[in-house]
Amino acid sequence: MRTTIIFISALAASILVFSSCGDDKGDTTPPVIKINAPAEGANLRIGNTGGIHLDMDLSDDEALGSYTVEIHINDGHTHTRADGGTTDFFYKNTWNDIAGMRNKNNPHHEKAIPAGATPGDYHIIVYCADRAGNESHAVRNIVLSADGGDDKDHAGER
Repeated sequence: MRTTIIFISALAASILVFSSCGDDKGDTTPPVIKINAPAEGANLRIGNTGGIHLDMDLSDDEALGSYTVEIHINDGHTHTRADGGTTDFFYKNTWNDIAGMRNKNNPHHEKAIPAGATPGDYHIIVYCADRAGNESHAVRNIVLSADGGDDKDHAGER
């Protein structure tokens, strides 16, 4: 009788352990990125020391980890971490100051547009990873030209 009770108890404990392991799949949801500014298609002036004003909202269902901002020429490529630009105006930086947060509203960054930048279509890409390693990205298309605006209103309208 005692052996039967021990067997049933061990069986019940095993079922409980294995069933709870199957329910825990971990964090598989990537972060959400919303680029607020500059506006899609913004025409910005080359040589503008006020630069590109980037505002965004970052969120995750569990915990954010880090984010990277990259600016490069749009030369018909795909967006992976290995891609870079083919112009003298290339920018990339990573921040970890959001680690552990669920939401970060309006991390604000400014980047001057060098006077020697090649005119044309550019991408601003924000990559965001959560603490579990899930990653997403958002792309904003902008134009750099000699007669572009100065983006003082943070909207970068044409």
